[in-house]
Amino acid sequence: MCRELVARRWSVPWTCYANPLGFDREFAELAREAGCAGMEIGSDSGCDEVLAKLRKGFTTAHIRSLHEICAASGIRDCHTFILGTRGETLDDVRRTLDFAIELAPWSAIFMMWIDDQEAVDPALHAQHESLRARIAELLLAAKQDQPTWIIPPLRVNFDERLFARLRRRGMHGPLWQHLVPPELQRSA
Repeated sequence: MCRELVARRWSVPWTCYANPLGFDREFAELAREAGCAGMEIGSDSGCDEVLAKLRKGFTTAHIRSLHEICAASGIRDCHTFILGTRGETLDDVRRTLDFAIELAPWSAIFMMWIDDQEAVDPALHAQHESLRARIAELLLAAKQDQPTWIIPPLRVNFDERLFARLRRRGMHGPLWQHLVPPELQRSA
């Protein structure tokens, strides 16, 4: 597909979803040449034990490699993390937040997991709601130094006014691409 876009001299920027498995420099460079403006990655966790429980098939080393390849190829990357999954501890969440800070992708999106069983089990809902409240505290503390983090459940960089302001400025595509760290604002 990328080769065909290059052959046709495609000029419309596009984004895609990427998986850390099988991701390599050749693909990233070809995607960039074909007009790829960004990649979204369902990293889910920054903790290898949680990734194994989720049966993702990749590790934090794979995620790091993908990020490094994207950065070297000039492709913006946005990693989505889901916090509080079944069996995940608050220490696991802390490890994921530390991983995301260390990774320093262009942007990161943090969601909080909700178990379907919570709809029919009030005790489970209360237990998970308590964990989500503690996760929210961790996220609010960590986000202070992370201007490109998006936390929809807490409305951090995720509200209608921000979306409207970016669209009025003529910005298109995934809005995470337009959240630029202050140190890069001149070069973005």
